[in-house]
Amino acid sequence: MLFYVQMRWNYRNGISHDELLELELEETKHARAGIESGLVKGIWKVASQHRVIVIAEAKSAEELDRNSMFNLPMREHIEFEAVWPLCDYLKFSEDLESYVDERRRARAAGASSLPKRRSVAVSSTDFSLR
Repeated sequence: MLFYVQMRWNYRNGISHDELLELELEETKHARAGIESGLVKGIWKVASQHRVIVIAEAKSAEELDRNSMFNLPMREHIEFEAVWPLCDYLKFSEDLESYVDERRRARAAGASSLPKRRSVAVSSTDFSLR
């Protein structure tokens, strides 16, 4: 399962800028290890901001949570602005095509009511923190 993760450095809680940079150096080592392990699919530092964007692949939201809450060197100085589970767009496209075709067939057959919306089991939710 892929996740979009947006984080911002929150270092105004008692550490100096130099201490923050030393901690960020440790975080970059952790990020490299995450890339090598496959957990991190891509990571970007936003230009001129104390913000990082990550695309991570985890088996579950719980696995992602364990890594971010317990393993990140900067965990005490990071604010998670958004954590969103991502869906494969081509799979969405297939589902959409199937649904539209079903509705077209029902209309062509003169059905008095169109197919109802499909229920979908949700395994993750929007974990945006504000």
